[in-house]
Formats: sequence, structure tokens, C-alpha cells
Amino acid sequence: MKMLGVLGGLGPAASNYFMERLTALRGAKIDQEHPDVLLYSRASTPDRTSFLTGTSAVSPLPALLDSIERLNRAGAEVLAMPCVTAHHFFSELSEASGGKLINMLEETASLLRNEGVRRAGLLATTGSLQSGAFEKVLYKAGIDVLVPDRETQSRLMDLIYAVKSGKMPRTSILEQFGARLSAQGAQRVILGCTELSLYTSKLDSMCFVDTIEVLAARALELCIGKPVHIYNVPRGN
Repeated sequence: MKMLGVLGGLGPAASNYFMERLTALRGAKIDQEHPDVLLYSRASTPDRTSFLTGTSAVSPLPALLDSIERLNRAGAEVLAMPCVTAHHFFSELSEASGGKLINMLEETASLLRNEGVRRAGLLATTGSLQSGAFEKVLYKAGIDVLVPDRETQSRLMDLIYAVKSGKMPRTSILEQFGARLSAQGAQRVILGCTELSLYTSKLDSMCFVDTIEVLAARALELCIGKPVHIYNVPRGN
């Protein structure tokens, strides 16, 4: 099996959840059936949304590149980054990676395309939406994108930062956001911020897609060399 490196701490709770899903999806009977994992939880990485929205001049890219280099030196052969907003820098990070850096945006788009989805809702950070990285990948896959209105987006950011501070606002709030996008025609609603993935087990609606689940499944595939399906839908390549 190949060794997995995780660019973590973006934030820490999302990294923990990624590790939980990685372990659960493997379904191993003994410890030795799990892949070896190097988790570098670099919580000091500058805030991605603050930089992308222009409220901070401190770029997270140097810290992300340094994290990649540390994982390279430690022998990581496959790399996963459980942070959607940081995928704005994917090209630079992939080029610096000594192993295969998984693009969780492309993996999510592939799953939705194979599921027959043609219109998806996207709940993501304001930085991610301003970056446009996720929307570009979805459009390329033939999927139209619906995003929240300005007021809802502001409330969504409050929820995301509450999760980062260790709180979990009511699940019904997130379900309301998803219901609004569904009412506008979204066939599935993407949890496009890894803090939102922490709600997955609490959500009643099956319309939500957990990007961390998608990332964990692909990481396992690349490490163990066998298909790992979620939602009973293959993701393709």
C-alpha cells in the first residue's frame, strides 16, 4: 500500500473527521489493512478566506508549500488536503508535490456527473466562491451551479466560523440553506467547506454531498489500489 500524506489543520476538526471517514471506509479487520498515514496538522496556516477576500494580505501559500515539502520528505506517495478553499492554490501545490495530490473538487464533480446530476447547489466559504475554483470544475463537468444569496452566504460564514471555534449551531440552519437551493432546482447540494462536513451524520436530507467523504474514498483507492464506492456511485478515473 502507498503512504498517505494529509495537509491538515485547515481546520483541525475537519482533519479529524477526514481521518474518521478514511478509517471507516476501509472496513479493515486488522490494523495492518489500513494505509500508513502522515498527518501534518498545520493550524497556523493563514486563513484562506481572509486572503482571497482581501481582508488579509498574508497569503497561506508559503505555509501550504512548506507543508507539502515536509510530507514529501517524510515519504508521502499520495496527498490529500481536506480544505476546499485551499484548492484555489491547487496548481502550485500539485506541481510541488512529490506524490499524487488529490483534487477533491474534481473528484466531487466526477461523482455528481456519474450520478446524472446537471444542477448542483454549492455551500462554500465566501473565499471559495470568489475564487471560483469549484464552480469552474463543476461547469467543466457539465454541471450548473447555484449558490446562496448574499444574506444567506453571510449567515453560512457565521456558521462555518462557529464550527471552527468548537461550536455546532443547529443542524436545521444548514438544512434550511440546502432546502433553498433545492427549491431553486439543485439536484444535490455540495457541502463545499470541510467544516460543513462535520454535520453529515446529523443531516436528514439525502440531497447533501460530503466532500470529505469523497476525498477519503479517493485517497483510499489510490493507497490500496482497489475501488471504494460511496453513495453506490463510482467516481470514474
